[in-house]
Amino acid sequence: MSPMSRTPPPVLLVLTTTKSGIRSETEALREAMERKTSVCALFVLDPAIASTQGRKLLSGIIGPAAAIPLGREILKDYESRAKDRFEEIRADCEEIGIAFESRICRGPFLDEVRSYVQSHQPAVVILPKRSKSFLSRLFMKDELPVIKNTAPHTQIRVIEEDI
Repeated sequence: MSPMSRTPPPVLLVLTTTKSGIRSETEALREAMERKTSVCALFVLDPAIASTQGRKLLSGIIGPAAAIPLGREILKDYESRAKDRFEEIRADCEEIGIAFESRICRGPFLDEVRSYVQSHQPAVVILPKRSKSFLSRLFMKDELPVIKNTAPHTQIRVIEEDI
């Protein structure tokens, strides 16, 4: 395959566990249309929610017996929400003729996003940003600077979302 016929790198849209990022999706579709490329939506199921630290936190709120299954149920719920969101984005992409792929990864958020960026070298990474909840601040570090440093030649777009 000649370099001229290669498929351009995708636009990576990182989804989060909070409400859908309409502005982020719109920006990802716009970027994909401009670049004549596909969109890949990435959702990370971070096991920190169901980790020992998470169970301790939940145990203090709801008791130890309920904490372990609740952590697992939260992850299942997030995965279900991600699949629903993927279908919405897929439909939007089909309407305007953009190829779409989706991935659910399991692992620490930062590690999974960095791994995708390093291995797939997307044209641009779209990251939604909103105020972090108390639980989000406990489980997630400030990941944006680290992701930006992972791919110095990849454009990183941080899109402010409404809460």
